[in-house]
Amino acid sequence: MYTNSSCAIVSGRRNVKASASSNNGTGPIASVTRAFAILELLAFSESPMSLGEISKELRLAPSTTHRFLRALISSEFVRKDNRTSSYEATLKLFNLGSMVMAQFNLSERLLPIMRKIADQTEDAVSLVLRESLEGILLERIEGRGVQVFAKYRRVPLYCTAAGKAILSCFDDKTLSKYLSRTRLTAKTQYTIVNAAELRKEVEKIKREGVSIDNQEAVVGAKCIAVPLTLNAELMASLSVSALAPRMTDERLREIAVLLKKAVAESGLLLTAFDAQKNRSATSIGGK
Repeated sequence: MYTNSSCAIVSGRRNVKASASSNNGTGPIASVTRAFAILELLAFSESPMSLGEISKELRLAPSTTHRFLRALISSEFVRKDNRTSSYEATLKLFNLGSMVMAQFNLSERLLPIMRKIADQTEDAVSLVLRESLEGILLERIEGRGVQVFAKYRRVPLYCTAAGKAILSCFDDKTLSKYLSRTRLTAKTQYTIVNAAELRKEVEKIKREGVSIDNQEAVVGAKCIAVPLTLNAELMASLSVSALAPRMTDERLREIAVLLKKAVAESGLLLTAFDAQKNRSATSIGGK
């Protein structure tokens, strides 16, 4: 096991060197390739590296290397030790890797629960993961009479039950940032397009622990969702969707109880208060 890991590291450094030196273009693709080459080199390095060492290893001009290092430092992927003038990768890489791994673990843990809920309700059950200012449909178990959606499609946060459940995990600062950057476009006549009204809706979801999409994204479809928060950055939600006539108030209440119970048993549901504490502890702001 350890031998394989070592081989991967050696191979990774060799590939990084080749990709950086062979890409002599000046366009955006060349720039991205070189920036990632520097990042990978520092990630695999056992100790901080100087500008000269990085330039020599990747066969790049020192001025070019320095320009990319400045950009990586600005993005907080690289840190410079001013005392030694050496560079090293930051823990931001580790955080990103952890989030990617957690996504796969999230699907693995929730798929049995999603299948159980789909069997009980005979409706579609979806797992949506936050990605910056949108959601990504990570998994979906189809029900009866509901349109089939491709996995990994983007989902608006402001007009879907799953998205609004994710918004309920935001702290005030992150929610304000989201509202300032997002255009609330009407998808139907029921879509909330007023920022103050959406904020009130999010506060209600925080109190009740459940989000409802009353034909706000698609006319004729209703959804209900509960939030999932694994840490300050990894936010998701689990939703049940059906045609509007099936989603009576009584049935919505029944599904809400079912969702909350299933997710609570999975150990993935945190209250808004717990999520707030996690954000404060890790000091990570919204994207």
